[in-house]
Amino acid sequence: MVARQIEIRPDSETAQLLREAKSEPLILVLNGEQLHLSADRSSQDDLTDEELWVNYDPALILEGLRSAAGSWEDLDGELLKEDIYRWRREGSRPLDQP
Repeated sequence: MVARQIEIRPDSETAQLLREAKSEPLILVLNGEQLHLSADRSSQDDLTDEELWVNYDPALILEGLRSAAGSWEDLDGELLKEDIYRWRREGSRPLDQP
């Protein structure tokens, strides 16, 4: 599928949202449905150290780690490892193939 290209006027509200999404992901709500909007940062090579760490908050990282600690304790570790090995053998496929 080829992506459709849409021209956005630089002075529009849409353009402003897109500029905001470059610095932090946004959640737009349309008729109660959440749409996540973020810039494609797949090429991180061009980021400066300052840009890379601009939103880093060590306290927030620690809070996230503490809240996640123990969250998998109810999982069967051996079964999870078996599943991972099976998934690796099966490989990944494009969504349009069974």
